[in-house]
Amino acid sequence: MAMDADAQFNYFNYYTEVEDAFVRRRGAHMLVSPLDWALIESWKEMGVPLAVVLRGIERAFDAFDKQPRRHRKVNSIFYCQQSVEECFAEHRQSMVGAAEETGSATTPIAGGDGPDSPFERVRVERYLERVASDLAAARARAEGRGELEEALDRAVARLGEIRADVEAARRLDPEALERDLTSLDALVVAAIVDTASTEAVEGARSEAKSALKAHKKGMDKAFYKQMFDKFVSRRLCEAAGVPRLSLFFMD
Repeated sequence: MAMDADAQFNYFNYYTEVEDAFVRRRGAHMLVSPLDWALIESWKEMGVPLAVVLRGIERAFDAFDKQPRRHRKVNSIFYCQQSVEECFAEHRQSMVGAAEETGSATTPIAGGDGPDSPFERVRVERYLERVASDLAAARARAEGRGELEEALDRAVARLGEIRADVEAARRLDPEALERDLTSLDALVVAAIVDTASTEAVEGARSEAKSALKAHKKGMDKAFYKQMFDKFVSRRLCEAAGVPRLSLFFMD
């Protein structure tokens, strides 16, 4: 039986998001093997949410980046298999008893310590609602802008999944949520930078040079470049009205 258009989009979108996240963290493009595609398909058939798979990929590469063998590359999505399975187990555990939980609006996220915690559920949900609204507005402004419009469509959809996960969970892990938001932020920032006009990029670069001039001498070259690139990308995001996607910016 043929899938309807929405089901087909969601089916292939799952594969696209996983592949893109893996290639981005790998730092170099590669053709995903049939075996890797089969692994992705198995995750989908098992009901592993997209956000959980992406979280597992981020966690696997975070661990890999701490290893001293910088010349090596990860050449298969199978490298992330164990991490994804661990994240899925954690996800299922977080859902245990969710349906019976009452008063969830005031239930603190795991790691918090009650209503005064910076990660109290109601504050997180309010923050995600605001970010979703800002992201949707940025998507509306990007109408007709090709790659940027497509990337923001994907971002809006992924943020919707993240919010649903937060609302459904009995107790959530702020670290896992921050990992999800950071991954999503990287997608949005890359799209903004790639589609910005030459004038906008040059303006942001000029501002970065001026802002970092007094500090350049005391910085390692690699660190300076990292700071410079981050400054430029953030200025471009601000100009596009795209929100910061991190719990660090929660009111």
